[in-house]
Amino acid sequence: MGLPSSLKPYLLVLLFCFLNVSTVNSTKQLKEEAVFFGGNFPALYVIGDSLVDSGNNNYLPARLKANFTPYGFNFEGGKPTGRFSDGKTIADYIAIYYELPLVPVYMGLSEKQKNIISTGINYASGGCGVYPNTGQQQAGPCLSMGVQVDLFNQTIKKNLKQNFKTQSKLNNHLADSLFLIAIGTNDYGFTYNESSTNANSFAEKLLNEYWLQIQISSFFLFFFQAPLPRSVHSKLTS
Repeated sequence: MGLPSSLKPYLLVLLFCFLNVSTVNSTKQLKEEAVFFGGNFPALYVIGDSLVDSGNNNYLPARLKANFTPYGFNFEGGKPTGRFSDGKTIADYIAIYYELPLVPVYMGLSEKQKNIISTGINYASGGCGVYPNTGQQQAGPCLSMGVQVDLFNQTIKKNLKQNFKTQSKLNNHLADSLFLIAIGTNDYGFTYNESSTNANSFAEKLLNEYWLQIQISSFFLFFFQAPLPRSVHSKLTS
């Protein structure tokens, strides 16, 4: 079921280390868009790779982990948490900016905790990418973008429905929430071959796969009631 056109989800896309702030499916006047950075969001949902993974790989048989020093040296308590950083990630800073708690990792939550949490979940997994096989050989088993989107869908169908007793309340929660996607660098690092691959063709193919991963799931229904942004639509139709 899609969202009513009057509802307005927010999507932060970090693709190929490029920050793009999008207010998709908006029916409000352009002058009101400035409220985005002062918005009052009930939750932050995160999909991505090591740029925003805050510990999911700790719970996977992945070779790529950050649960040892010097990771976490500047984090609260000075201990490694699974973040691929000496401190906080950009997802942490976004949560802090919007006065939300730091987003817990999906793999570290019990089913009971998943049913209670309504301030967002982090599905990101270091080493993975947009393509299903990216990083699987080099980093070991990790959560590709498609798997993360599926986990988000499970969160909606199984867990959030425990928290929001009506479809209307659930729709409003998702429509008002902030979504951060930071993924794509590993697809370049692990699958791009400069000597045998045209850079523009690779970028276009990867971008198409990126949008496909969203469109083939119910994730699509919450963001794209309206046409895709022109820059993306031209990539898909040219």
